Amino acid sequence: MESRFPKTWFDEYEEVSVLKNDSEISELHKKWWGGENIEITKEMLEALLDGKALGWDDGEYSHVIALSTEAISSIKGE
Repeated sequence: MESRFPKTWFDEYEEVSVLKNDSEISELHKKWWGGENIEITKEMLEALLDGKALGWDDGEYSHVIALSTEAISSIKGE
């Protein structure tokens, strides 16, 4: 990550989890003030695999997500 985004710190956020179904999504949203679901398109996924980041705002905060260099290498078989 540091070579792709040398001036940006990315947290290794342990609270990010894989949700398997609508029920798990609903339960997650019930724990907080609100929730937002974001669909990643094929083009967005390809951008992540090319080492780019996705960014958005929710009206109050900005958010950025990127794949780790290790994940990209593993997926691409490098």
